[in-house]
Amino acid sequence: MKFLSTAQMRQMDEDAIKKHDVPGEVLMAHAGRGIAREILLLLAKGYNRKPRVLLLAGKGNNGGDAFVVARHLRDAGCSVSVWLAGAKADVSGDAKRHLDLMIASGISLLELKDEKEWCPDRLDLPLVDLAVDALLGTGSVGAPRGVIGQAVTLVNWLGRECPVVSIDIPSGMNADTGEAEDACVVADHTFTLGAPKKGFLNPRAWDFTGSIESVDIGLPESLYDGVDSKSEPELITGDYVRMVLPRRPRETNKGTYGRALLIGGAKGYTGAISLAARGAVASGAGLVTVYTPSSIANTVAVHCPESMVMAAEETDSGSVAAPLAEFLSDLSGFSAILIGPGMTTHPDTLRILRDFLRMAEAPLVIDADALNAVEGRGHWLDNSSSETIITPHPGEMARLLGVDVPTVMMDRTQVAHNAAEITGGLVALKGAGTILSDGKTRRMINLTGNPGMATGGTGDVLAGMVTGFVAQGLDPFEALAVAVYLHGKTGDLIAARTGQHGLKAGDLLDSLPEVMRHVL
Repeated sequence: MKFLSTAQMRQMDEDAIKKHDVPGEVLMAHAGRGIAREILLLLAKGYNRKPRVLLLAGKGNNGGDAFVVARHLRDAGCSVSVWLAGAKADVSGDAKRHLDLMIASGISLLELKDEKEWCPDRLDLPLVDLAVDALLGTGSVGAPRGVIGQAVTLVNWLGRECPVVSIDIPSGMNADTGEAEDACVVADHTFTLGAPKKGFLNPRAWDFTGSIESVDIGLPESLYDGVDSKSEPELITGDYVRMVLPRRPRETNKGTYGRALLIGGAKGYTGAISLAARGAVASGAGLVTVYTPSSIANTVAVHCPESMVMAAEETDSGSVAAPLAEFLSDLSGFSAILIGPGMTTHPDTLRILRDFLRMAEAPLVIDADALNAVEGRGHWLDNSSSETIITPHPGEMARLLGVDVPTVMMDRTQVAHNAAEITGGLVALKGAGTILSDGKTRRMINLTGNPGMATGGTGDVLAGMVTGFVAQGLDPFEALAVAVYLHGKTGDLIAARTGQHGLKAGDLLDSLPEVMRHVL
């Protein structure tokens, strides 16, 4: 989805209302329902009682969205409180209509008209499981002052005790630049309305937005077609994933969903290949074959009993030994191949990779040690007989291109594009704001995920998921986008329920089915 400026988004809203006869009240209803659905995913199964949600609303349309959200959350069984930064009499238009509906439904409203009333020391603060920031929308300019400024401070105070969700944009952020004003909400999740805002492309914004999800508000699709997004990457969204990941027909079997081959692991390094195998299985691949050193094959089989584990000959250091004659003689049965997790950079790793680059027909996912094995020689990958997909973190990317990490981080979008041109394949440069590029016209950015995912094994899970989606027959670029989005979305779900600290790679595999059910 294209990133839009405040003016572009405002024009689309006006065109929807005036040219397509979509009432503003209906757009607000769509927005509130979509946000409530995302919030309920964060809250589901996380509590043994009614989740307690506090919504802090402004007097404008952002507050109107919150009034809709409050009704849906209450109807879904949540305990809901709504605090208004100002007087009820000052709410007008579509927001007023939804405020009236909310009050008529039995939800009470607390009016806090004076900035002193927002001081935590003066308030009888309830214990809450989630706080929702709906104080200011994209139309606000300058730092929040007065009542709103104090309300922003209170939201951030609550953020020490519970997750914070911002509606559309964190209050106090400039939607066009992504710069935070003197007072700005620090959110864990931002559910932006319609199109993502241009300011979200600024990495400095991410410390305030948290993960970013776009919520459909019912704008006609034709309104997006004529928007100029220049050469900026597009946001991967849940709607995109739903569009490219097909519904499974009833008459199918495991052969319908492809066969994935994963090569990796070494003595003392069973975790990476095991997690990758579980990622391929969890993504829905029909059959998963793992080729790993004989000394660890039984261990890998125990970790992922759904896969077929084959024992490989070993090098003197315990990694997979070259050549892999039994596979290289006939690779036609595999629809996707992954090389690299836990493989070490033994010289045989490079030999195996080069053999597969020369002979594989199925798309080849190259990660971890297989990438490290071609340090400074990324152009070698351009000679592949099949499509290649690489998923480096900044350190791996720096080694691949023969540069330092600060150079990679200076312009991640351009670096990903350059790497795709050099390798002749698809690139996902991992990290906050994972960048996807095909080196030509397709560039996307993923803004799901959180810092809790910066731990060993999560990248191996992602590599397995990418391989699994490719094996099922998705276009490789689309498979990469789907995997990256769902990987981050699952991390966000876990963080909302148990916190970022202590999040581990295996947690992603346990929660991925629930996230896929929600998205699809």
